[in-house]
Amino acid sequence: MADSYSNDAGQIDGLVTDFSASSEELLASISGVMEAINEVSKAATEGGFGNYGYCG
Repeated sequence: MADSYSNDAGQIDGLVTDFSASSEELLASISGVMEAINEVSKAATEGGFGNYGYCG
């Protein structure tokens, strides 16, 4: 019975470790996407203000 508990604990530890690694990768991906969206937003805003004088 103790061996079974030990094996189960080892499997849970592995799952949690894998989940942690996946979460870190997901966070890095989301951060990259957010940064890209922010840069596009800034460029669109600057481009809009830059072209305003030519449209009026």
